[in-house]
Formats: sequence, structure tokens, C-alpha cells
Amino acid sequence: MSIFKTVAAAFSACLLILASMTQPLPAQVNRAKQPDPEPPPKAAFPPYETFTLKNGLKVFLVKNDKPIVTFRMLIRGGKSAEGNQTYIADVAADLLDKGTTTVSAKEFAERIDFVGGTIGATSSDELISVSARGLKKHIEVILNLYSDAIINPAYSQEELEKYVQDQITGLASAKARSEFLADYATRKLMFGNTPLGRMPNEEDMRNITRQKVVDFHHTWFVPSNATLAVVGNITKADLMTRLESAFANWKGGKQPTVAALKLPERKGRRLIVVDRDAAVQSTIRVIGSGPTMTDPDRPKSSILNNVLGGGTGLGNRLTMNLRETHSYTYSPYSYFDPNPFRPMFIATADVRNSVTDSAVKEMLYEIGRMRNQPVPGDELNRNIQSAIGSFLMSVSDPAVTASRVQSIDFFKLPKDYFAKLPTIYNATTAADVQRLAKKYLAEDQLAIVIVGKASEIADKLKQFGTVEVWDADLNPVGGGDASADIGMTAQQVWDKMLAAMGGEAKMRSVTSRKMQAEIGANAGNSVLKGKFEMIEEAPNKNYQMMDMGIAKTEQYSNGANVAMLISRGGAPPQTQKIEGEAAEKYYESTHIMPEAYVKDLGVTLRVKGKKSVNNVECIQIAVTYPKSGEGTYSIDAKTFLPVRIDPAMGMPSILSDWKSVDGVMFPFAITLIPMPGQEMHLKDIQYKLNDPISPAVFTKIQ
Repeated sequence: MSIFKTVAAAFSACLLILASMTQPLPAQVNRAKQPDPEPPPKAAFPPYETFTLKNGLKVFLVKNDKPIVTFRMLIRGGKSAEGNQTYIADVAADLLDKGTTTVSAKEFAERIDFVGGTIGATSSDELISVSARGLKKHIEVILNLYSDAIINPAYSQEELEKYVQDQITGLASAKARSEFLADYATRKLMFGNTPLGRMPNEEDMRNITRQKVVDFHHTWFVPSNATLAVVGNITKADLMTRLESAFANWKGGKQPTVAALKLPERKGRRLIVVDRDAAVQSTIRVIGSGPTMTDPDRPKSSILNNVLGGGTGLGNRLTMNLRETHSYTYSPYSYFDPNPFRPMFIATADVRNSVTDSAVKEMLYEIGRMRNQPVPGDELNRNIQSAIGSFLMSVSDPAVTASRVQSIDFFKLPKDYFAKLPTIYNATTAADVQRLAKKYLAEDQLAIVIVGKASEIADKLKQFGTVEVWDADLNPVGGGDASADIGMTAQQVWDKMLAAMGGEAKMRSVTSRKMQAEIGANAGNSVLKGKFEMIEEAPNKNYQMMDMGIAKTEQYSNGANVAMLISRGGAPPQTQKIEGEAAEKYYESTHIMPEAYVKDLGVTLRVKGKKSVNNVECIQIAVTYPKSGEGTYSIDAKTFLPVRIDPAMGMPSILSDWKSVDGVMFPFAITLIPMPGQEMHLKDIQYKLNDPISPAVFTKIQ
């Protein structure tokens, strides 16, 4: 800086000081009174254009001067349209970019990668979203692949099988995560046995066929059931021409409707503990009700949530209490979910087992404060201004604008819904917040879901209500009989099964059974073949052999001792013995023809409900042994023959092709499941009943 500029700057500063000295002093500020909020900045909702293609597809164009073009199509339906086939919407979405009827999955991926673009789809409760993004200069390639995936997905059998195997494998690890179980336990509580409340399982995944996916796509992917938002530096005329060409073969169809969902009644407090015995911390969900997107309460409920647990950087109450004051957790939070089928409020935190009850107490305390005390003016104003600021910042993002435009159409919102949000936020009073808290967070209507170690936390939680314990499959532990739902008791179902299998007397007349079969096992891209043999003698002597060439396993049990002989790759065999309590459990659940001896073995039966297993409508019966625990029989609701058995000990088995052997029914096709994602198929099965058996068969190893 030159000397002349320095002097000039100093001189100007002096003039400002002198001028300020001639002004009257400002009035003293009354800091006990909250200042009136200033009028909110005007939110100029970005302009957009709307047009409809010849096939009926509604299009929204949001201009953007960046060299990127984005497509986002919403298809109404989603999980709510699944009917009895759990997970079908996810499959239809996730396989959309895995090849089309004209382009293989590999070529599809190579083409979109070559231009640096992305194409993908996701499924939610009420819709499927299909998106594409890339450089504007590659719009022709991107749009051609995008429209081809929407109109002509291949859903090839190869890709479907690969996908299902991946999902089954991933499901086992997902169920080991508390967050996964907490989310689905919440869904079961709120949505019951509707498509929105069912947690996927291995049987559901195996029930998915290519034809089911194709039929789902054919029903819901029609132009009249979708809208498309486009963000980019493109004119309406240019875009219309490109879209008419790209979607020319996508013909209009009747817009389908989602069947009404029969949701469970919500009345009174529910407190559910999902037992994860290995958990060292608990995942807590406190659940209330909430407004839908179209409810006038929706905007102001955002302010309530900001104060309680949703505000960022403002010291929301859950954070200040659970983290700052008590050090129970790092990041508790809350939100209102405007689910169109059942909107809800959820507050969540992950805490140590030892403080689970204390954390629940503090969460309920903070929710109670929202109902019982007005929010102080300064706290309310901070959260209002934060909400307004966040909204105004988001207006500059064209992708957010496109999403909001589609929401206006999807939820039938007023055209100026988003433009008015700052004004509504600014007009929110402490009385509004307290009214909403009383309406949606009523103390006796709050549900509590906790995933953790039941043996450590359940008793301490009884202060908040009656504790229901569920297992990792979200079934009640030691209760929850569903006999009323099927019109039969568990014993009546069991008696029908015994009659279908030949009758209890005929089954009990079987004193020995021999079984031989060919076996095939999946091993990556190849199939291992081998032999299987089993010899049984009443009541619980057993020999099993499985020889897969590279490994051979033999199991011997003589009624008192159990041992396994394992041979691998020519190495000397290794012996493993099962003794004590483990042996007692083994013998209890491996009794010959155990179905006919449940009363002798002290087994209790319980109806779990109806469920589709391997495309068969089944009645599921929980079979609980005194020592070895609970297993499940999935019994065909028409034939009353078992479709699948998940034993208390041992491998689950899928059973079919039942035939009579000397008056007793046996399956002639069996699939064993040693672990999720792996299968061993038994075929060419041969049975022999009541042949003499040498005692030496069961006593090779002592």
C-alpha cells in the first residue's frame, strides 16, 4: 500500500468515528424479552417447465447451467405393491441395470462406465426411483441405456440367481446388526404382516422367480404410473424430442392401484426387546405417530423435531441430555417419517447395556418436556432460523428442486407448498410445538423397541411397561400362539400332519430305517457330487455318512455316545466326540420318526402363523424340546405334509416329492442347507424300513 492510500484510509476512519459521536445513543436493549423475529427472506422457488409425452409420461424440466444432466423417474408402487411376495420390489429395482433384452449385463455396465455415467434404481415403501446421471455431451448414450433399462429389463435367470444368493448370504450378516433388527422390528410393530412390515428371510428369497419379477415390472412400470424429472442445461424442445424418441416403445397402460393395507391397531404402549445374546450395547427406538406429507401439521412438526433431536449444531435436547450430560451415547437423534401408510415419529440411540434403562428414562423425559412445557423463546427462535436457513440453502440445488417438484405431483401438494415453508416456519409458536407434541407424542401411546441382550436389560425395562421378548426372526419368545388366526390349535395341525404321513401308529411301528441318496453341492461355479447314507434304529441309534470325494464325514451314535470321523484329502481321519449335555440335546432331537413321539419327549407345540415357504402356503408350528430348544415345521396348509424343517439342532431341510414306503410317507427330494447361501441336494433316494441292523453299525467309535 502506498503512503497516500494509508493516510487516506486513516483519515476516512477518523471521519466515521467523529460522525458516530454526533449520533444519539441507541435505546437500551431489554434482554429479558425475546426480540420479534424479522420477516423471513423471500424464497423464490426456482422455475421449472412441465410437459407430457404422447404415451402419458409427465415430465418436469429444471434448468441448470452445469455440464451434467440428471434423470429421476418415480414409479408408484414400491414395497406396498408386493402382495404376498416379500422383496419383489427390491429385486425389480436392483436388477434393472443388469442388462436388457438387447444388451447384456456386462455390455450395459461397460457402456455406461465408458461415458462416466451412472444408472441405478431403489425401492421404497410407496415407489421405485430410477436415476441416471452423466455429462450432457453423452446424453444420447445415457438416455438410450436409461430408457432401455426402464422399458426392457432382461431380469435374466442367471442374474436373478446370482442376486438371490448374494442377498441370502448378506441376510445372515445383516441380522447380526442391531440397527437392521431394530428397523424391521419397528416395521413389524407399525405395519404388521403387510408387505411393509415383513422382514425378508431365506425362504422369501428362494420363492422369487423370474416370472414374478417380470409380472411385477409389467404391472407397475407403465407411463401413466410414473413421472420423470430432468435437471440440465437443455431446452424444453430438445428434451421433448429426445424423450419422445427414447420412450417411443413404452406404451401407455392403465394406472394400477395399491390394495388397501390392513395395518395393526395401535393402542397403548408396547415395549419390545429383540434378543441379541452377543450384543454389548442396545439400540433403542422410541416410536410415536406423526403427520403425513399433506397434513397441515407437517411443516411445524419439523420445528418440534429440530428442538428435540433433529437440529444440527444447535444442541438439540436429546444430544445435550444423553451425550453431554450423561455420556450414554455419541449421536442420538429423532425424525418424523411422513410414511403415506402410517406416518411416525422415531427417536433413536445406541447405548451400553448397563445404561439401557437409564437412557430410555431420559429419552421419555425429554419427550415429556416437549408435551408439558413451552419451548423457551430463544431456543425456539434458533431452531426456526436454522430451518429457514437450511431450506434457503437447498433452493440453490436443482436436483433438490426437481425432487420437490415430483413430490408436489406425487403427494398432490399445493403448488406453492415449498415456497411457503419459510413463512410457516417463522410463524411457528411455542404453543404450536407443545400442541403437536401432545398430539403425536402422547405418553401412553409411545412404543419402545430395543435390540440388545435380553438377559441383561429386560428386567430393568419393566418399569416402563410389560416387556415382550422377540427372537432374531422377530417371533415372540415362549409365547405368541397364533391358533386363532388359522382356526386350529397346534395339536390339531400336528395330528393332521401325522395322518398325512401315514398315521401315528404306523409311524411308531417303524423300528429301523435305511436311506441312501446321490448328493450334489454348490461350490462356487461348480457342483460337487457325492453319496449320502443314513441308518437309524429306534429309539435314537444313528449312523450318517457323507462322501464328497474331497472330504468324507461319518457320524456314529449308539444311544449314549456321539462321535464324528472326518477325512480330508487323504489325510488321517480326525475324530470328534460329543458328550455330556450336548449329547443329551442331540439324542432328544434325533429320535427316529420324532414327529410321532412329541408327547413322549416332552415337546411343546405352538402355532407361529401362516407363511409362504418355497411357493407353498404353510402353517408354521414351533416345536420346542426341553433341552435342545425350539425348531420350526413349515407344513403345507393343503396336504399337511412338511415343506421345510428348521430343527432345534442340525441343518434346515426342504422336503418335497412325498411318496409312500410301506404305508409311511417319506420325501424323495431333499435339500439340506448347511449355512445361508449353500445347498446340498439329495436325489435318487431309496428307503428301507424295519430291516435287521447289526449293532456294530453304531459302535465303530467309542
